[in-house]
Amino acid sequence: MSSMIAVDGLQVGMFIHLDGGWLSHPFPLSSFKIASAEQIAVIRRLGLAQVRWSPERSDRPADPDAAAPAATAPTESPAQAATRRHRELLDAQREAQQQCERQFGEAASAWRQACDAAAARPAESRAQSEALARALLDKMLVGDDIGIRLV
Repeated sequence: MSSMIAVDGLQVGMFIHLDGGWLSHPFPLSSFKIASAEQIAVIRRLGLAQVRWSPERSDRPADPDAAAPAATAPTESPAQAATRRHRELLDAQREAQQQCERQFGEAASAWRQACDAAAARPAESRAQSEALARALLDKMLVGDDIGIRLV
């Protein structure tokens, strides 16, 4: 279950969802776990007031009080932990593939629009094509293997 959080409240380890199209942000996926303070800075520069986040997929809770109940939770066996980790990895991989497929659809649509506008508005079409090419390269140059899996 996701909820909204102010961009000022973001922390490394939070799993967030950026609403908007593939070209509206520089990240390879719209749903991801924040890995660095630099990513938080980029999100702030996007001008967003708040984003959706999934506490259950995050490394740490948003507030320190939420960490207390975890200490009293029963421990799971190593087999249960391995099964849970495997399931989480498969879920994340499936979500990443679905997101990649959605982004491919958005990129194909943007390409068709640029091609359709080429004869009537060549300068605008060129700018749109260059922006699309830059966005595609930014997404492909990330060390993630989801693009390979999609192909």
